[in-house]
Amino acid sequence: MRIKRCLFPGCASNNIIKCHVFQNNGVLTQIADKGDVYMPKMRGNDVVPRITKFGRKMATVFTGFCGEHDKKVFQPIEDKDWKVNSETAFLFFYRTFASQMQAKQEYVKRSDLLAKDLDRSLNKNEVVSGYMMAVDDFKRDKRLVDDYLIKHERIPIKYICWTIHQPIKFAFSGFTTPYYDFEGHEIQTVRADVNRHIFITVLPHGNEAIAIITWLKVDDRKVRRYINGLQKLTLVQRKQYLSNMAISTTDDLVLSPLIVNQLSRPQKSLIEGEFEMMHSFAEMIGVTNGAKSEYEEIGLNLFDF
Repeated sequence: MRIKRCLFPGCASNNIIKCHVFQNNGVLTQIADKGDVYMPKMRGNDVVPRITKFGRKMATVFTGFCGEHDKKVFQPIEDKDWKVNSETAFLFFYRTFASQMQAKQEYVKRSDLLAKDLDRSLNKNEVVSGYMMAVDDFKRDKRLVDDYLIKHERIPIKYICWTIHQPIKFAFSGFTTPYYDFEGHEIQTVRADVNRHIFITVLPHGNEAIAIITWLKVDDRKVRRYINGLQKLTLVQRKQYLSNMAISTTDDLVLSPLIVNQLSRPQKSLIEGEFEMMHSFAEMIGVTNGAKSEYEEIGLNLFDF
């Protein structure tokens, strides 16, 4: 069910490797305990993710680049002591974008295969339709990103960076699609021709946590009120927001065993899909508090461990 191809524009290489969203000998080493980490993942016929143990060599792996481009493109944030600037923010965005695009395409492919064996209606449910729409949106985004990678003229993203002065034992990389700003005003609708996304990376960097929040420049006008709301959040609210986003929006949440061993059963349920389902149900029946719900206290904050 995996898709193996290099996402770099124009590349037709067959040397597709197992790329890491988070560097094996960097971020994952800081999070792992005895070489192991945990991730919420669906396996087999699972319909919800389960918190599953991974060796760090297999954590956050995806087959989205050839060996040449994985090394060449991302070297500045892997082999050097990087600082956040527009170039490194783009690289974190690009890796998140690539892994998320591939994950959504693989989910659609997986659903197609299951539908053939089980019930063809599976291929038409709302979850699968949502992933198909995300893939369509990403195709537009990829054209803009590819243009930059080919021409190297203007970096196509904008970003904000939060530095949180504490060590953390988790990392995540994902995206969210804001439909409301923090005042409850609608930004976009799910039925729009293109939905605009906010991409988020949080990772340990020495004794600090770095959060890099990026979005495409062409989407700035549409998401500006949401971004302005983010910048007004207090430190406590920022931590809760990032923790909630990690739980609800990503295929690439990595947890240290030191966190997992302290989680209560209700907290594990939140990570395994309960939090996302609660919000999806609220939106479905028209109950929304705008983006304020994204930093509400839910009984779990990954920064507390």
